[in-house]
Amino acid sequence: MKTRFYAALIVVVLAACTKTNITPSNNLSASSDDLSSVSKAEATLTAHPWMYNAFYMNYIDKNHMGDPLYVRGAQNNQDQILATDRFTFKTNHHFVQTEGNYVYKGTWHFSGNVPTTLFMKYDWGTDEDSIVNLDAGHLNFIQSFGYHNDDHSYTELVPAK
Repeated sequence: MKTRFYAALIVVVLAACTKTNITPSNNLSASSDDLSSVSKAEATLTAHPWMYNAFYMNYIDKNHMGDPLYVRGAQNNQDQILATDRFTFKTNHHFVQTEGNYVYKGTWHFSGNVPTTLFMKYDWGTDEDSIVNLDAGHLNFIQSFGYHNDDHSYTELVPAK
């Protein structure tokens, strides 16, 4: 009986000692990852000016974009002034929006340590844009508007030419 017990104990000890595929963890803390993603998002946002590719009202979801007010290259745009719109985000967290002959200035920042919301503060108020996609070629976001938070617009910005 004692022989079986010691034999089982030796098998367990040897099995535990033969795990060679375990490597030490090099995980960074969550706050380091978050700050890295914010830095990347800021670098992407400030890399170049942005212009409208499309703008939809009454957005529901990605399968129901809503009513197109502007789509670059379309012949029947309801809001042609958006063709002239340009956004330039600066590294000092200021931005300039030009729309035809109009110039709007303000400040911008991301939400917390994770860039899920872009806040753009104008003289008349602050836009809160929920980021759907931010990479070198796209800045897409959803924004609530009107008196009810149930109404949304969907914006697609691309690098300005």
